[in-house]
Amino acid sequence: MLPLWFRAPFFREYIMCAGLISSDKESATYPLRQRGGGNAVVIAVGGAPEALDAHPGTYNVLLAKKKGFIKMAMEHG
Repeated sequence: MLPLWFRAPFFREYIMCAGLISSDKESATYPLRQRGGGNAVVIAVGGAPEALDAHPGTYNVLLAKKKGFIKMAMEHG
């Protein structure tokens, strides 16, 4: 989720109880570094710009300057 949502006091606790974390690098790598395995991080790539550029029957992914999640996946296996 966007880091902005974690600044609202009660909403922050609500979304964290659901298991959601911020989308910054430090927050995303924390569950991947935990011992015992079984942790996964799901990232919705693209966000609002990609959603607003949607057209029926096409599958376009906007990845310009958004490749850090690939590096993180390769580092943590």
